[in-house]
Amino acid sequence: MTYDEIELNALSSLDALNVAAIRPQLFAPPFSTAALRDDELREKLLRDVEQNAARKANFRARLLFEKNELSPASSRRFELEEELRELDEELARERLRAQWLELSATKAGRQTLLEIEEAPLHSLQTPRHEARITLGLQRGFGGPTHSMGEVEKFVQDYLTTNGHLWSVAISATRLVYSSSKSAGIEDGAEIGLINDPRFPASPDDFRARALELALALREKFGQERLCLVLTNEILMLEAPNASTAFDVPTTAETRRPQRASENIPD
Repeated sequence: MTYDEIELNALSSLDALNVAAIRPQLFAPPFSTAALRDDELREKLLRDVEQNAARKANFRARLLFEKNELSPASSRRFELEEELRELDEELARERLRAQWLELSATKAGRQTLLEIEEAPLHSLQTPRHEARITLGLQRGFGGPTHSMGEVEKFVQDYLTTNGHLWSVAISATRLVYSSSKSAGIEDGAEIGLINDPRFPASPDDFRARALELALALREKFGQERLCLVLTNEILMLEAPNASTAFDVPTTAETRRPQRASENIPD
């Protein structure tokens, strides 16, 4: 992967970052507009930013090469994917800083930055509804392991095909499970949904969307069961042919997980 490709990937990952959270980092000392009226200081900061970005880009290329040499089931591969995601965000921030420093080199650019810095942050509010889907990447018990890339592509295609305007975050995770019949560790994915203020939904609609996506993921990736964590409840969604590899305690506080063929509680 070339430096330009790494830089492009870093910038594209910026879409997933919170701009309101990044802005204070860009305008805080030593990146304050007042300090950047000093040409010598600005040039020094720009050199530092470019050197940092180059080092991180080279490090990212080495990690990517190492990751591609590992099997999908390797725990080291999971660790590298996490490091690569963090580096993508750091590279995006470095690129933003460089653009800001270059813009501040002119009087007109500094005026533009002052207007941005002094402008109020606009915000939208909506009732809080959240959902988190925990998905194992191994197909069934002992089957092949899917990649994070497959999960990301499926979710993206799912949203596009169904015309959904959602905010969905996908991250790698590790699932540690244990019962009297089975125990182990498995690579997994966590898919998070929020009630995006740009596309607000009622509680019932949001719940239905999350449940629909969870069932689609369970079927696509051959999971016998997966968990859907909502704001006020947790659902374990079982496939009709799910095995009994796990104990399900029978207590007043615990109900048997619902199967897909049964009615999901309202």
